[in-house]
Amino acid sequence: MHSRNKVIGLILIFMMTIVLSGCVNADYHVKVNMDGSGVYEMKILTNKLVLEELKDLKKSLQDDGYKIKTITEDGKTGWIAKKEVANVIDEPPGKRMQDHLSTLIQPKPVASTDPITGVGLGTPLFLSDLNSEQVKVNTGLLFIRANVDMEADLSDVSSDNPMAEAFMDQVKLRFLLTLPIEPDSHNADHVSDDGKTLTWNMEPGKKNPIQLSIKIPNPVFWVPIIIVTVLFLIGFVVWLIIRNRRKRKSASQAA
Repeated sequence: MHSRNKVIGLILIFMMTIVLSGCVNADYHVKVNMDGSGVYEMKILTNKLVLEELKDLKKSLQDDGYKIKTITEDGKTGWIAKKEVANVIDEPPGKRMQDHLSTLIQPKPVASTDPITGVGLGTPLFLSDLNSEQVKVNTGLLFIRANVDMEADLSDVSSDNPMAEAFMDQVKLRFLLTLPIEPDSHNADHVSDDGKTLTWNMEPGKKNPIQLSIKIPNPVFWVPIIIVTVLFLIGFVVWLIIRNRRKRKSASQAA
């Protein structure tokens, strides 16, 4: 009897793997502008069966000010949730995004005592709040360097449930970060042609490191230099104009 149940379970796993093939494609994109404003965007693509299970996630995003647009791509259906913020420091995406993604990865048991049927959608830790240990800012005379060393810890979404493992294998997560300038170094899996958009592939059941280093000019040093330079150029132009006028005046008097 036990052997028969095991065979049935394997068949169910196989069938569910086919049904949920390419089950969930989820992209979370953070775009940071030079003035500190930003855009947070979540893109979900899946089949209609799974999409119905993500109603709570969709509502959570809407309640948090995201605008939702339905999309269809490559035979899959889904939506894009988008939110614009005035300042990414004042309104960071990390903690809220953990809440929003609480229905996306980790399988939760349904009303059944049979472990084979215990499959559903549950909780990840996709992005955590940035703190002083994750972001180090070094201010030099000429440049300011920011080093980001954080971890998207998805190790707690692993499961002994074979059906759940089959489902998680079909979940594809990506974290995208678009910066106003090209970073000096990073450990991203993919980089855009202009070097400003970095993509990390997130693996459920593992700790996913996110590292990058950015160097920007220090305005405390460069702004005074620019002002002095501009004033010098203005003064030089004024001097040339006065000098030429005096030369022309002297030439006309001599004639």
